[in-house]
Amino acid sequence: MFKQLVLSALFLTLPWSLTVKNAQAGLQTESERIISLQLDSGAIPMTPGDGLRRIEPYFANLAVIGLLESPEPSAKAAAEKWMSWYVSHLNKPDKFGLPGTVYVHEVDASGLEKSLDDYDSSDSYGATFLSVAAKYYKAGGSEAFLRSIRADLEIVAASVVATQGKDGLTRAKPNYPIAYLMDNCEVYEGLKDMAELEQTVFGDDLKSRSFKEKAARVRDGIESLWDEAAGAYQPHKGHPPQWDVFYPDATAQLFPIANGVIAPDSVRAKRLWSGFNKHHSGWTRLDTSDSFPWAAAGYVSILMGDKAATSSYYQNVYAAYMPAGLWPWHAGESGFWMRMLKMMK
Repeated sequence: MFKQLVLSALFLTLPWSLTVKNAQAGLQTESERIISLQLDSGAIPMTPGDGLRRIEPYFANLAVIGLLESPEPSAKAAAEKWMSWYVSHLNKPDKFGLPGTVYVHEVDASGLEKSLDDYDSSDSYGATFLSVAAKYYKAGGSEAFLRSIRADLEIVAASVVATQGKDGLTRAKPNYPIAYLMDNCEVYEGLKDMAELEQTVFGDDLKSRSFKEKAARVRDGIESLWDEAAGAYQPHKGHPPQWDVFYPDATAQLFPIANGVIAPDSVRAKRLWSGFNKHHSGWTRLDTSDSFPWAAAGYVSILMGDKAATSSYYQNVYAAYMPAGLWPWHAGESGFWMRMLKMMK
């Protein structure tokens, strides 16, 4: 603890220019961390170790989106291996009769992977996977590979909107019909990414327009969650936002910015960012009611151009978790961390 406090005090004296310089080296370190997690099968567990580990597709998707910020060929190779694992584990259909979903798995010390026959959500898992594919393409990935899994991508996209209601919002999964703000922001981005792939890689303007229309319906649904009096979105439909609740109420307000539903320079984004910092001013010092470091907040801080918040958060995370990446740091946190580091450059 004493060492951590000393490191924290030291880092907090660093000027922005030196923080950025350190971040450049950190990008490579985090890339190596994610790649080191990957199994021969292509799966990416949340954490390292020799014991029982969890393969959580949602967090692996976030990890790979961040990994593709690295210019190294190894990043694209790891992303391709992950995508191959994902499509080879698609349910056709799952226990709810829904094709295109993927179950959470566990891997034991011997390397045996076992399905848990369930998932946290059907909408955000698939949506973030579509964003992985789009990010892979933008990073210079193989168009031939993407074309080889086109049918799988379209099955995944269908699973994303399978729970979409008349209000435009998707529900978490067939047996849990809750329309979450966070999930729907990811769905909006994922459908836009799929529309881009259909147009630029697959040359299908008709399907591209269809996915753009579906994304627009989600965006309209998200708009319906806005609570003007609170200056925030409902964290899920029918639940008034409570700024003093860190998760999910306050943290959910970051995702319209992170996923491009609203522009960082918009009045609403500035209002949300102000509200988040007003009610949870200790987040950059990792002083919240949640045990996780929430690298997504760090990513949004740099999107918002808040150098003071980004610098403080970077230095405190480094003092607390780096370079070992100790729990509760996990692959999903690494993904947002890498996106933040890349923007800092």
